[in-house]
Amino acid sequence: MERLLYRVDGQNNQKMISLLWKIWFVSGYKELDPEHNKLISITENSPVILDYRSDKKLGFHTDNAGIDWNFKQNTIDVNLVVGTGVYQTSQAPDGEGGIKIITKEVNETFQYSYHPFSPIAFHIFILLCKPISGQDMTFDTSKMLVPKKN
Repeated sequence: MERLLYRVDGQNNQKMISLLWKIWFVSGYKELDPEHNKLISITENSPVILDYRSDKKLGFHTDNAGIDWNFKQNTIDVNLVVGTGVYQTSQAPDGEGGIKIITKEVNETFQYSYHPFSPIAFHIFILLCKPISGQDMTFDTSKMLVPKKN
């Protein structure tokens, strides 16, 4: 699988991803409710809903996640950096003999591990989700673990 993922590019990559998605969609892995899906393990180490964020500035994309496929263990490892809502203020020289005040949000890093077909959903997706014709796109998020903030 590793060779296939890294050697396929362009239109063939899009076709391969589309094929994998179609296989996943008809599999038992797509169900997000842990009571109906015994194929996945939802724990604090592998929650279903992730607070993934991406941004584009000046043509460059940034996000708050590092995602790596661990081929030896057949898992997808996710490092997610999430703001805590707590801010720290510090002082630093401004280069002109004065002092500048710097305020930064304190971040927390979460490390998760998933089976490649385990379902995940992004927090923003749940908020913006609209039904697709003929598909039930409702989620009972009360049964899904989300990262805890201190």
